Amino acid sequence: MAIIDPPREAVDPPPGGPTQLKNDDLAPVPTGKRTWGAWSYTALWLGMVHNIFGFAVIGSLMGTGLTAVQALVSVLIACLMQVCLLVVTGRIGSRFGIPFPVWARSAFGIWGSNIPAILRGITAVFWFGIQNYLGASVLNALFSQVFAWWRDMSGEFMGLSSNMWLSILIFWSINFIVIHHGMETVRRFEVWAGPLVLVVMAVLVGWAIDAGNGLGPVFDTSDATHDTVPAFVAYGLIPAVATFMNSGFITMILNYPDLARFAKSNKSQTIGTLIGLPVGTFVYYAMSAIVVSGTQAKYGEALWDPGAVLTAIGIPWVTIVGAILLTIATISVNIPANLVSPAYDLVNLFPKVFTFKTAAVTAIVGAFLYCPWYWMRDAASFYDLLANLGTFLGPATGIMVADIVIRRGRLDVDELYQVHGRYRFFNGFNPVAVGVLVATTAGVLALKLIPSVSDLYLYSWFISVAVAFVAYAAIASWINRNTDGVLRRGMEPSGTKGEELAEGAIW
Repeated sequence: MAIIDPPREAVDPPPGGPTQLKNDDLAPVPTGKRTWGAWSYTALWLGMVHNIFGFAVIGSLMGTGLTAVQALVSVLIACLMQVCLLVVTGRIGSRFGIPFPVWARSAFGIWGSNIPAILRGITAVFWFGIQNYLGASVLNALFSQVFAWWRDMSGEFMGLSSNMWLSILIFWSINFIVIHHGMETVRRFEVWAGPLVLVVMAVLVGWAIDAGNGLGPVFDTSDATHDTVPAFVAYGLIPAVATFMNSGFITMILNYPDLARFAKSNKSQTIGTLIGLPVGTFVYYAMSAIVVSGTQAKYGEALWDPGAVLTAIGIPWVTIVGAILLTIATISVNIPANLVSPAYDLVNLFPKVFTFKTAAVTAIVGAFLYCPWYWMRDAASFYDLLANLGTFLGPATGIMVADIVIRRGRLDVDELYQVHGRYRFFNGFNPVAVGVLVATTAGVLALKLIPSVSDLYLYSWFISVAVAFVAYAAIASWINRNTDGVLRRGMEPSGTKGEELAEGAIW
């Protein structure tokens, strides 16, 4: 399994010790220490896909009127779109060995890079909290199955039962323990927990098939809201793809260099991503679709909370084993997917104050304070949260991808760590990138406030990515052709296309 929390010796310390722009966590990974092969990234994505949020996604899509097959098709199309962008941004990490906050300096400036880094970090903290809440629901199902006194616990506060509150506190505490002792224990668990999660899912699939008297509910179209292909594409597929994009790995698109920086070669991370993410998505979400269809057939409603599913099946040993494995899987997925980024972002913002571990602890606390259970109270709140996250991440994604294109894949890595270097722009900020980000975000948010076009807000991520990409690319191209000075010096292609450990040794 790939290493997510890099040990201090993973990178060479910068000459002269930490500076305002460089410390051990932010320095480029030397080529000799980039050891992750294609299998590392395949395993990484296979493990990250196997998380309990799959139930919520499939269940919510089916709740909008899609059949199980239609929901799965929508998920796979969105997944392939994400893969294309992940491969592009992952190249920055594999070729230059730098994390996302450092890469962002090329487009936003050495200090302006904190803007997209903070937006990405806040988004990751939101996701971390949601995943933790779902993990706590699984833990609650486990304790309720094992301990009668836990199941019979009375009392309610802020809409949650007492036993659920205790589960939340326990689950959050586990994250502190993991960060304190490091990721190695979790990685060891994940080696066997990942495959066993699929075993538990297979048991759930068997139960669902039995509950529905076969796979009929999965392929049943009698209650489909969109019973023709044109209607499905226009009113089902396109909105569903947008929803999954907002709820999938768009957060990882920006900070994938944080993980790809350890790759032996760009081919390694590319092949691993192309295999692991689509295959893992198809297998796991297909299983989730069957299970949700089974609950719908048996109980008349689609159960998407994994804790509710494990409780509903009425098989004690499956509930207990499944809850334990899903709890481990949630922690081992949630930390690399949603805790690495805000930790790096805080280190980038205050390199003299934070280490990776202290920044991670701060992010864990933040994920509790924003009360994720409030956002999970109903479907409307959940979808509104997803759309808002897409809105704030889309402009930065469009700008960063445009920056890669404008620079023709070149970066001057040494200059990224210089206070008065090429990427200083104006007092550390690139006004073009900041201006495009602010204008695009404001414009997309306006869609939500104007009733006649408010339905377009669901597509905020797509719209903001496209608008920011075109705007930044057009302005940067004009500056490179018609001006001279600090803006052109910062935006024009310069430096190298990076280097790799071994292009031939991909595995």
